Amino acid sequence: MGSQKGGVLLKKYELTDIRSYYDGFSRCTLRRIRALRDISRHGVKAGDLGGWIHDESSLSQDGDAWVGGDAIVTDYCKVFGNALVTGNALLRYRSRVFGNAKVYENAQIHDEARIFGDAEVFGDAKICNGAQVYGNAKVFGTAVVYSHVSGNAQYTEGEIYSNNSRNHGIKYELTEKKILHFGNTFRIVHRIKALRDIPRHGVKTGDLGGWIEYEFNLPQDGDAWVGDGAILRDNALVIGNALVYGKNTVINENAIISGNATVTNGATIYGNVHVFGKATILSRATIYGYAQVYGNVTIDGYVQIYDHAHVYGRAIISQPNKSYHACKIFGNAKVYGNAKIYGTVWISGNAQVYGHATITLNGWYAELDGEVRVYENAFIGGRTSLHGKTRIHGRALFQKDSWTDIPEGNYAEARNYA
Repeated sequence: MGSQKGGVLLKKYELTDIRSYYDGFSRCTLRRIRALRDISRHGVKAGDLGGWIHDESSLSQDGDAWVGGDAIVTDYCKVFGNALVTGNALLRYRSRVFGNAKVYENAQIHDEARIFGDAEVFGDAKICNGAQVYGNAKVFGTAVVYSHVSGNAQYTEGEIYSNNSRNHGIKYELTEKKILHFGNTFRIVHRIKALRDIPRHGVKTGDLGGWIEYEFNLPQDGDAWVGDGAILRDNALVIGNALVYGKNTVINENAIISGNATVTNGATIYGNVHVFGKATILSRATIYGYAQVYGNVTIDGYVQIYDHAHVYGRAIISQPNKSYHACKIFGNAKVYGNAKIYGTVWISGNAQVYGHATITLNGWYAELDGEVRVYENAFIGGRTSLHGKTRIHGRALFQKDSWTDIPEGNYAEARNYA
């Protein structure tokens, strides 16, 4: 999918009729791309020719990801987020480049390898065999990587099997126990078993964990863990010191859980979501699209966060009552600072709730969209519909049983209202 304007889908590139072929294990048809809009972060102008891809599954229409120069992205590979693959770079056999990562010059990414975060791979470097390069790592020169490189590591030559030795620090293994899990598609997932203690998560050597599809879903470095009952599949990643656990907790598609984030109690996260920092996602929350949740945020209950919404800071969003409609944060909405949202609240468009603002409803419904701002110590406790450029701030108080409807396009301000 591309971005939207006025309900119309806007693609960022098109496939031209210029064709070529790549002969790997099998012959892959390639087509050169042409930009349909500017992508300023990569210096791309509308009308510029780009690199070579197999089809639209190779390069996401969303975000600012780009394939330029004479770079080749073969079938079953993907570039998404804001990543850049350019020069004479090559991606083959299910490799992924995403986040803000860059792959350029003559670099080659092979065999289910993953490059993400702010990592860079260039020169004549090769990343192979499911290896992962992420964080601020740089791999260049003639280096060949077969394992994981992260943090601020830099490698310029030689073969790298791990940050220390080939087997040191392996924290888990895939057991022979496996099940068939159904999401958008069926996937076989394998139960994991700890090979070392992970004290921060209370894991002991020999403990059984959750279920993952591939080893690249859960890197062997760091203290990240997938605990009992949780499912991690597709291209999803749990990295750093993150923890995912609990029955019916599912992380899939291209979602990333990193830092010291915790996801548990039946939460579902998919799409291109990134949850990081010390964020905590609890019972039945659903996060998808390109949403980001980070900082010291707590999300609890029947909450949906999606599209390009951002929730961060010390915000708390909770909807514990399943008999009411879910709380929804979507569009380009933002909730941050020390804001608190409780109950059935829909925040969309470019609306923002921040500062020490509180919206708390018990059986009522509130809707905020457009360019609405609710901030400082404002409190909304009744049925409320806010649109346009409404500003609710200071010690403004919307009491229970009140109904406020500000028409779209108008400007209204309540600073000290009770």
